[in-house]
Amino acid sequence: MSSNLTVIEEIEKFEKQISSKSTVPFTGSILIKKSEIQDILETIREHLPSEFEQCRKLVSDVESLKSRTEAVATQHLEAADKTATKIVEDARTKAEEMLTMAEKKSAELVSSHSVTQRARQQAQTMLASAERDSNAMLEGAYTRSVRSIKSALADIERLKIGMQQSLRQIDEEETRRRAGE
Repeated sequence: MSSNLTVIEEIEKFEKQISSKSTVPFTGSILIKKSEIQDILETIREHLPSEFEQCRKLVSDVESLKSRTEAVATQHLEAADKTATKIVEDARTKAEEMLTMAEKKSAELVSSHSVTQRARQQAQTMLASAERDSNAMLEGAYTRSVRSIKSALADIERLKIGMQQSLRQIDEEETRRRAGE
């Protein structure tokens, strides 16, 4: 038997041997040499540990990826929060500077009541515009962060499903192997 055969190939080979054997009349039983079964089982045993170890490594890799993805998502959220806070602070500072500047200009230009009113209205309009802009920037940063996190979680879920399918296949193969013993 070739040492390169996988467990599945060995099981398939064993199934072919069983199906190719003639049945004992009136019993439905077949005769297989004990040494043939022992050889097949030995080959399967030789391959099982490495395949199980590969599965353990895959599960470990998935857990590691999940952990790294969660860490990256947390970093993105923290960065987005800091960026949003900075944008809001900068917008407020700029709005306050603009308002102060507008008030100074209006005080200098106070030659009539209408000039003062126009300056105040303009300052209030600029302040409202700055607040709208900062809110839009904050919302955009938050939306991008949420989108990144959702994408990372979807990747983790796909990996998890793939691992579950692989583990089910291994369990099924192990069950078939035990049923054949």
